[in-house]
Formats: sequence, C-alpha cells, structure tokens
Amino acid sequence: MLSLRDLSLEELLVLHRTELHEAFPAEELKPYAAMAHLCRRGVYHPIGAFEGAALVGYAILWSSPDERYVLIDYLGVTKDRRNGGLGGTILRLLAERYADRDGILVESEAPEGGATDALRHRRLGFYQRNGFTFLD
Repeated sequence: MLSLRDLSLEELLVLHRTELHEAFPAEELKPYAAMAHLCRRGVYHPIGAFEGAALVGYAILWSSPDERYVLIDYLGVTKDRRNGGLGGTILRLLAERYADRDGILVESEAPEGGATDALRHRRLGFYQRNGFTFLD
C-alpha cells in the first residue's frame, strides 16, 4: 500500500543527489541549498511516497502565501519503479491530502522545438491523463 509522508532535509538531500539529478535536466533542477532554505521558511514541502519503508516516488510542492493552493514543483517515481502507474497514484494521494485547498497546480515546460521536447510532451500528457487542465 502506498503512503505519503513528509521528508526531512536529510532525506531531501539524498533525493536531490540521486533521483532528482537523474530524472530532471540540470537546467530544471534547483540547488539543494535553495530547496532547504525554502523548506525552513515553511513554503516548500518535500513528500515521499513509500511502500513500506521503501521510497518509490516523491513530490515537492510550494504552498501559496494564502495556503489556498499548492504547486507541484517536482513529481517523480524512482527509476526502478517508473511506468507502472505510481505517478497517477501519487497525484491521487496528493489530491486527498490537499482536499481542503482550492486546487493543486502544476507548472510544466512547453515544448519549444529542442532536445527536451519529447520529455516535455510526455509530462504534459501525463498530467492531462490524470485530470489536470491547461490554463492560458
């Protein structure tokens, strides 16, 4: 059974050095020091998705100043567990966890005709398949 729990700064550091570096292009990845600073300010929330004690996915979210919304900054499934539906399950668990909010927002880069377009198309398709709507 999949469950979510907040990650400590130490766990975020390990996640940053391993999964985030592998899953996200360098130009899309915030430095760990910036993430830790935002966590200490209480506006940035690293969350792990666990099956038992094993980390199988993660979400890192911003809270809006009025706390009406959360913004998914990073969402991922560990390398060895990808393409098995866990990403959608994590989104559903996040929706339950933040049901008292006005919404969950996602920012995803639009395809621009470059080398990362295939990844960008996959991300956009994933969010659409999981019920997210594009905003103008």
